[in-house]
Amino acid sequence: MGANHYYYLIWDRRHPGESQPSKDISSTEWTQLPAFAERAAKAGISITVYLVPPSESSSTTYRPFGWDYQKWFSAVGQVAQAHPNIKAIALDDFASNTVLRIHDANHQPFRPDDVTGMVRAARSHAPWLRFYAVMYSQDLVSPTAVLPAYRNVIDGVILAFAGPKQYLHAVQNTTDSSGALREARRARQLTQCQSSAECLQVAFPDARFRMRLPQAVSLERSVRIERGTTSVLRFSALDDRSSPSVASYSLSVTIDGHQAPVQRTQGADGWTNYTAQVVAQSSGSAKLRLTVDARVGSRGFGLSLDDVEFRAGSTSATLQPNGWDVSASGGGRASLVRKLDLVFLVYCAPFGREAGIAGAADSQYVASVLDQVRPLIDEGAIDGVVAYRLNLLGKSVNGYGGGDPASFAVVQRYFRGLRNAG
Repeated sequence: MGANHYYYLIWDRRHPGESQPSKDISSTEWTQLPAFAERAAKAGISITVYLVPPSESSSTTYRPFGWDYQKWFSAVGQVAQAHPNIKAIALDDFASNTVLRIHDANHQPFRPDDVTGMVRAARSHAPWLRFYAVMYSQDLVSPTAVLPAYRNVIDGVILAFAGPKQYLHAVQNTTDSSGALREARRARQLTQCQSSAECLQVAFPDARFRMRLPQAVSLERSVRIERGTTSVLRFSALDDRSSPSVASYSLSVTIDGHQAPVQRTQGADGWTNYTAQVVAQSSGSAKLRLTVDARVGSRGFGLSLDDVEFRAGSTSATLQPNGWDVSASGGGRASLVRKLDLVFLVYCAPFGREAGIAGAADSQYVASVLDQVRPLIDEGAIDGVVAYRLNLLGKSVNGYGGGDPASFAVVQRYFRGLRNAG
């Protein structure tokens, strides 16, 4: 069908208090992984091992390693060492299982340090393995966004599109394909830097994790100025607010201790361009300070700074993101971040509350979503497309609807078209 990658799900979906599965699903799928990987390699197919989190499993039935995800990752790494077509590990519903989102004390939340240890365990056997977190738009930009806190411990995001306005916590709706392109573009903006491999991210925690108020992050560095000349600072910023009422912030710039008025203009793809300038009162080395003051509601947010240019008189320089001295208050922090891989996921079968709704995730829906994101593939803006729960016969499996059997031909044509386009 033109696919060159397979997401190998090791499934449990048995919660505490439910009856034991009729067969040991996860152990069987785990045991069969090496043989599957060998056959996939012969067919030229790479693999991402797709695990489920504590919210979709229990510590006793998700065998063989339960909720010890460091063991899971290490074991996948050992299999990948012998089968290098295993390229990555993915974790379903990652955001709702993090320390920033967890609501159930029975679940073991993933902290950034936990993820770092998990990935390190996998790469101790197979250094090429990447870790992809399955997220929805609301996990990137909303009152419960977790991306800023976890951006430096993951390698990519699998964006699961489940209907329009997910960033506003809209109810899942796979009968409405509108907005697929818009949400994919927004996700791309939030997972990349504008003009370089790295950029600065200023992030603030939400109300539950604030250390103190006010919240501010200041970036400072030395620059050369000439008395009587105009010093100009230009930079671009992208924030992850879903609306101005959710969180707000102000930017201020001082050069040689003098406040530089800041002007802002809307740039391309959601970035905002800022310009600050002031006439230098002295010559020589001076301090350039850029301060972000946050007024955060019930949530935190992240602000990416990129393309920072400073000009003093006739001399200009690009200020590298790793050259700033950082001071922070109220739990705010600044860190270097890099572009993440972005994979787009389309549902090819109804799930959850939509299992009995006519038209949910049918072939027309699948075709519409795929057609919308095609321009992003052609631009090289996204790194892959996953047809999730695609079923050739459309049969129900383990009580989950199998979807529209016509979707297979839709995806087949689409994938073959991508192959033909190179």
